[in-house]
Amino acid sequence: LSPLTSIGTLLSSHYGSALEEAFLLSVVAITGYCLVEMVQMQMKCPHFEARVHILCNTLAIFCSLYGIAMERLYRESPELWWAVLTPVLYVVSNFTMTRLMGMYGGPVAYKRLFDLGQSFTLSFQGIHLLAWSSVYPVL
Repeated sequence: LSPLTSIGTLLSSHYGSALEEAFLLSVVAITGYCLVEMVQMQMKCPHFEARVHILCNTLAIFCSLYGIAMERLYRESPELWWAVLTPVLYVVSNFTMTRLMGMYGGPVAYKRLFDLGQSFTLSFQGIHLLAWSSVYPVL
């Protein structure tokens, strides 16, 4: 079997609903868009925090895609390492964004959207850990 045939078999054997497919496809598409934008972005900030921010964002995106693939292709939850690493990467990314936002010179509305996104991402990591604590009580 070719890799595409194997993926097609996994997708069809673990089909949930059209709504789930549409949602997951939109998440993957937006994630892909973010990756493309990050690759094309010129880093104008030489600070250590900027490098950590970009590294953590990139790793967090790949962790998120891994979690989606595990759920959609195998209907399995990712392992404990994933449950811990993903929120850590997002939290570090958010905290290293603070200094970068001080240098942001774009429209105020965009800065507010960044702030809202940062707040949402941080609160979602708490929900993430609460959900995983039912699987791994250590969390």
